[in-house]
Amino acid sequence: MPKKCIVSIFGFEFCRNQGVFWEPGILQIFLNSLFFLEAFIFKKSKFLLIIIAFAILTTYSTTGLIILLLQVVVYIYNEFKVNKLLFPFIIVSLIPIYLVLRVNIQDKVQGEKEASFQKRFFDLTQPFFIAIENPLTGIGLDAEQFQKFRKEFYFTSSTLNYINNQTGVELKVSVIDKGSSNSVMFLLAATGFPTAILFLYMFFKQQIIKDKKWLWMSIMLISVMSEPLLLRPFFFIFIVSGFMSTYQKLMIHKQQFQ
Repeated sequence: MPKKCIVSIFGFEFCRNQGVFWEPGILQIFLNSLFFLEAFIFKKSKFLLIIIAFAILTTYSTTGLIILLLQVVVYIYNEFKVNKLLFPFIIVSLIPIYLVLRVNIQDKVQGEKEASFQKRFFDLTQPFFIAIENPLTGIGLDAEQFQKFRKEFYFTSSTLNYINNQTGVELKVSVIDKGSSNSVMFLLAATGFPTAILFLYMFFKQQIIKDKKWLWMSIMLISVMSEPLLLRPFFFIFIVSGFMSTYQKLMIHKQQFQ
């Protein structure tokens, strides 16, 4: 499996950790999921949390670092309520995460990795406007069809100016023939608003993870908005869970009225 580019941070150069996956951004999702389970569900080993956090740092994924920072803040809040003596030590753990994240964001927004940021920004905006032109049925749930369609879809100058003015970020990519890294926006463009909204509603109605559900779903949402994973088995099972939960509730209500 080809390695990702070597990055330099604070004078140290290293190869981004992608594990057995095709890119570091995928590895960080499962590492952050493991961090969540250990921090808020199993709660067996604080040392394991340190190892997982370090592994996430080695991916040098912007999304991964943001999710990790969010989880650490929530974890600190919970621990502070139980044992205030641990507060200074946990705060110190935030420093390396914050520093690496700051350098990462600067590098991708204005530095050598700007192309990565522009690609994700384009994947956030273009499929939305494709969906606006095809609001009910979308353009079809087919990756190849989507790639062909988006290659011929251009922003008008007024639309481009609107995006730049509203976001405060200059969109420099005008066309691309690759798939979308944002699977939420891909679903929107592919199926239209009604189906996409239904799927996302069921996604949030999942009943697999109930403890700290808001945090877990935040992790899931950020993840699928940065990688093409929403319709992959691991994530799609949460949509199925939402459908099953809703179906069971409808059956219960139906029995009550009989």
